[in-house]
Amino acid sequence: MFVYGCMSLGTGSISWEKLVSFLGLRNFSSTTFIRYAKYITECAKGVARTTMKQIHEVIRENSEKSDGGWTDVAVSFDGTWHRRGHRSNLGVGAVIESETGHVIDYYVMSKICDQCNAKRNLMEKDKISQAEYVEWMDTHLDTDCEQNYEGSSGGMEAKSAVKMWGRSKDYKLRYVIMISDGDSSSYASLRAMNGGTGPYGTECQVEKLECVNHVSKRFGFNAREGKRKFVEEDEPKETLPPKKKRKLSLGGRGKLTEVVINHLQYYFSVSMKRMIGTSAEAMRNEILSSYFHCSSTDDNPQHHLCTKGKNSWCFYNRALANNEVPPSHDTVKIHFKLGKQELAFLKQIYERLTSDDLMKKCLKGLTQNSNESLHHRIWNLCPKHQRANKRMVDFAVATAVARYKIGYLASSSSLFECFGIEVTTAVSKHLKKLDRLMDSPIRRKTRIQNLKRDMEYAAGGF
Repeated sequence: MFVYGCMSLGTGSISWEKLVSFLGLRNFSSTTFIRYAKYITECAKGVARTTMKQIHEVIRENSEKSDGGWTDVAVSFDGTWHRRGHRSNLGVGAVIESETGHVIDYYVMSKICDQCNAKRNLMEKDKISQAEYVEWMDTHLDTDCEQNYEGSSGGMEAKSAVKMWGRSKDYKLRYVIMISDGDSSSYASLRAMNGGTGPYGTECQVEKLECVNHVSKRFGFNAREGKRKFVEEDEPKETLPPKKKRKLSLGGRGKLTEVVINHLQYYFSVSMKRMIGTSAEAMRNEILSSYFHCSSTDDNPQHHLCTKGKNSWCFYNRALANNEVPPSHDTVKIHFKLGKQELAFLKQIYERLTSDDLMKKCLKGLTQNSNESLHHRIWNLCPKHQRANKRMVDFAVATAVARYKIGYLASSSSLFECFGIEVTTAVSKHLKKLDRLMDSPIRRKTRIQNLKRDMEYAAGGF
């Protein structure tokens, strides 16, 4: 139980040694700690496999089957890393069913193995011979080597996608719709499987849809990155001041500031979600309405895409519907007015992010929120600021997957059953509290209120 407690806190044998020293308890070696940790990890992986197997059965029972007897499902896929900046030695890919929101498969990748590195260091220091090292490696590679990936950290996501789509038929499932964040490498790797015919051959092709949240975030990212590159191309590098003191030519009063970008990104997101289930043209026009509304003047009013009618959020169209003279744009409270230079710069981004192909992929309004929630749970159990190995990530992912489906108490009870012990009253009380916090009615009510507020607040309706 002590080892399981340390693992649940994301710590290892060193933290255990510190704890027992301060408490005056009897300590045991790090080798013993690792042996128990491996056993606990295998038990946690067993509970996760059982949980995912139950999910597979539910999906197969409640879904229609194709002509070949397979169950076709839409899934959300995303990768996550233990370190930022594509420098991580550890990565995780997860597939989540879009309707139930439960994890149906995951894959943990590691570029290193601590035991291999330790033996290699002993050989380099002439403490063991090369023959002994080779003999040890022959046995180690077949048993418990943690390294299962070679290549760049950025390629882990595509590798995990190929692995999980390749074994989906073992569960009698086919992941025919892939909800992704715009990263084309994973989808391109799937299309390249089986000689370019895809993971399921010519009988079934995987369709890629976009996460609407990531598309709106892409707008803000492109606006900020484009603004920075605009400055560097507009002025010679030798004349530019240091980065910290650099003034952007598109920044300042009445310019494309951070506040303006945040507003436009918010309007982009709200407009897209208001048009879910309509058409690509309707979604594009709704998104562009905020751009034209904010660029309108008395001499050049551009409210042709704004909502019409007496209840319109647009002051100009609302006045026309009530047979009134529209007020001047200078007297209406608008957060910002952009110049020709800024509008031309933004128009390129709008045109790129409102293409027919991209809008069609956003019409269902699907997101990767489930993946983001799972990532949060994983790295809570295996903190990113601490050193980790594949065993620790395996435990964190397996525990997070089980808790994600059946809750803290049920998953821990299954795990303790593997240990051959019962859940104590104190532990049960703590786990029930965590389950209540996870399903708190206050949190659900807040989410519903925020959603209602966001959908009612239209672009330009100041």
